[in-house]
Amino acid sequence: MSLFLFLYVCIVMTVFVIGNFQNFLDSTLERILLILETTAMIGGISLFFLIILSLFLAVFGRELSIAVWISSSLGLFTLVMLLFFVKFLKAWLYSP
Repeated sequence: MSLFLFLYVCIVMTVFVIGNFQNFLDSTLERILLILETTAMIGGISLFFLIILSLFLAVFGRELSIAVWISSSLGLFTLVMLLFFVKFLKAWLYSP
């Protein structure tokens, strides 16, 4: 969770700095947002399949611990929120 907080602070600080160094940071910010977007998508897809796997295991009588279920669901929610935040930030920064 502290990693997501650190990434959030980095993004916010980058947005505030953009006012002074718009041309220089345009490509850098685009790369940062692309990396965050890709990370959120890959992590979200993998956690989604972990949840599906745990559902199939529950159907066949085997189960993962409830902690795995809860942590994967919270992780998926966090990554989806990160993805929506990055999409919103890109739309806000690059709108005319």
